[in-house]
Amino acid sequence: MADMLTHHFTIVQHKYLFVSEEREAFWVSEGLNPSEAEDLALIPVIALTLNVPGLDLYHQRFFKRNDKISIANFLYEAWASNPFLKGIPDQLCIDEELLSIVPLKGILQLIDPDGQLKEIVTDAGATFGASKAQAHEQSVIYWEDFELLRKPASVDSLLNLIGKKVSERQSIFVESSRHDKRKDHLLEQHRAISPSLPSISLRPDEYFRLDTDWVTKESSQVPMPATGKAYCYSEENDDHRWIHWLFLQDEDEEPNGDGDGEAGDQYKLIDETRHYWSPEAKGLIATLNALAYPIAEYLPEHISSQALRSFMKGRVPLSITMTKDLLRLVKTLPIVIYPKTIEECTAAFGHITRHGHCKYMFELTGGEHASHEFRFFAGNAPTSGPFFIVIQVGSMADDPMLKSALFCKEDDLDIGHAGFAALSYWVEKLPEFNIKGICTLVLDMVEKMLHASMKGRKN
Repeated sequence: MADMLTHHFTIVQHKYLFVSEEREAFWVSEGLNPSEAEDLALIPVIALTLNVPGLDLYHQRFFKRNDKISIANFLYEAWASNPFLKGIPDQLCIDEELLSIVPLKGILQLIDPDGQLKEIVTDAGATFGASKAQAHEQSVIYWEDFELLRKPASVDSLLNLIGKKVSERQSIFVESSRHDKRKDHLLEQHRAISPSLPSISLRPDEYFRLDTDWVTKESSQVPMPATGKAYCYSEENDDHRWIHWLFLQDEDEEPNGDGDGEAGDQYKLIDETRHYWSPEAKGLIATLNALAYPIAEYLPEHISSQALRSFMKGRVPLSITMTKDLLRLVKTLPIVIYPKTIEECTAAFGHITRHGHCKYMFELTGGEHASHEFRFFAGNAPTSGPFFIVIQVGSMADDPMLKSALFCKEDDLDIGHAGFAALSYWVEKLPEFNIKGICTLVLDMVEKMLHASMKGRKN
């Protein structure tokens, strides 16, 4: 007997994605509590997600908070037009609260008059929890998808466009096999399923305004900030630049950041409200452990080696001031080698770039000669200038989705076999000697290779 095809249906208020009446989208790096959105003149976004549990296959659409939403239209579109969901499932798992306020059985009779859907369940255990988390995480905005597109005519058009780009990403993800290889067998089984398409006689159903507490449950768990930091975002006077990454900046820093002169006026305070985020810097210890530079030689005078060792072992927390100083220090020593997991890798990337704010980011390759030891990632951030991340092939950080997690360009940057070999040679020396001079040499090599390769690409 064939395995039952199951879909999970979730509706959440997004933790990270917000829009404005000026038809601009904001991705808030740290997440944003709904009560803060109004003060920042941002409109919360509702995400409807239908996904195949365990396979990272999903259909997602976005709506303004308090908009009336057609559940039938969303399900019909997902089952009729998304080739990866394989039509109407045998089983649909949903929130019990959703089932109590929306007449889902009546909606399904419109779409599935033949009764392909065998059952609706409200408890799928831990797997459903993962699906709800995916509803927040899978809609990461990729700048390269939008960099040549002009600002949409309305907020609704903006949200529709983001939803379509999410679908395009899903297609690239599946067709290019950029997925977890351990799931290949399950994915092949899923691809073999014959789709059961919904009825074409869909009639308009009732539109629902989903204003109950359960919709905002996850986003309401984002910590409330206190006084101490300011929200900033990237800004350029260009009609194509209508998607921004919103981040928190120390109150005593200038809005333009601490980058070089090219940064110019790229950063802007979203308003004069000052905030302070939670004092713990997630992933900071792992990032410090992965820095190639001998960090002890760069410590500020007020942080002793003993205090740093105690902090690194998780024994003693540092003061807010010391933590800020270490976060600034990371930006000045931007070589990360061998992070153990993808989470540690993205944490280090976030600390160096201020949560992914880059001028560009590439995976470096060596032409036809693939490396069996390293993956190299290099970019340029306004906060740090050129930076370099080294991943060991086969480690837990060597994840199929790493390029996406680091916001890399789709096309890798070829530095040639000789360039890759030279870089590999010196990278092997980094943990062995832990010398400032070798670190500086490697970073200088990376900067020159980036410049030469990008110039060659333009020519």
